[in-house]
Amino acid sequence: MTTGSKLKALDNPPFANDYEGTDETTITSTYSVGTATCGTTFVAPTSGIVVVFWSARVEVATSAGFIGVTVQVASGSTIGSGTVVAGNGAAADNSCIETRRGTGTAADTRIQASMFRIVTGLTPGATYNAVVMHRGISGAIAGTVYERGIMVMAMPS
Repeated sequence: MTTGSKLKALDNPPFANDYEGTDETTITSTYSVGTATCGTTFVAPTSGIVVVFWSARVEVATSAGFIGVTVQVASGSTIGSGTVVAGNGAAADNSCIETRRGTGTAADTRIQASMFRIVTGLTPGATYNAVVMHRGISGAIAGTVYERGIMVMAMPS
């Protein structure tokens, strides 16, 4: 925005959010939305930039196991579908919420955490979807992902 410019509806669209309390106990080696999807749709602002916040509670029950929780942003209004513009895949592991259970540790490990990702290059006015995804970074393992949340907010240019 510059001095004297008019504010447009797409300059500051409303935030979008979702929460899902269902326990996800199927932890595979590839990112999955689980059985109860935690996601939302949003309209890209004039700047083409949003910040996506996500949170989850994660418990690992396998010795030396890792679980990661990330977000995926894709085109379109179908949550969990569309052309991926951010997140998913092994590269998403670098910015995921993650916890690990040590080798030979008798007790499960549990954390509750949140993270954010700035997504740029979105087409102003286009509809996108963002969804929380999880995977066993060390492979298919025993564990639980629950209390998931997501929020998408427009950012100025």
